[in-house]
Amino acid sequence: MAQRLSFIKMSAEQIEQQLLIEEKNGKFRVLGKIASQRIREHYKKGLTLKAGGSDKRIYFKSTGEKIANGYDRIVIGDHGAYVEINEKQINKKIIKVKKGQEWRTNNLFCKYFWFESTKGDKVYLQKATVKYADYKIGFYYIDPRLLKLI
Repeated sequence: MAQRLSFIKMSAEQIEQQLLIEEKNGKFRVLGKIASQRIREHYKKGLTLKAGGSDKRIYFKSTGEKIANGYDRIVIGDHGAYVEINEKQINKKIIKVKKGQEWRTNNLFCKYFWFESTKGDKVYLQKATVKYADYKIGFYYIDPRLLKLI
């Protein structure tokens, strides 16, 4: 409980930095109500894509490769904003399972499969529900800061 209370006194930027550190260590914390509201507002302010989806082509900024033909929506959870892409929209030819994350494909309790672009841009395939965001099973998720629409 003391850990959650410390988030109440932190700015949204400080919360985001702490969550990024924890994520690198494989931890995904469920935030308390106040911290969750604060961080989600922070992520909303930073969005450049419209929340309701688009049918425009989506490219990785790092490689210029087309990752999808449109997206369904933007999901904002405790750990960031993510572009939601369905099975028909995603270009699977340019992503591969991240080295060292192969174990996820055979683990029944794994919440997501971790893919990446040729430059290491992270792509999630959601396999189970979580408490910290409204991700849908069977959909792909990518940080919108990695993408550009054309």
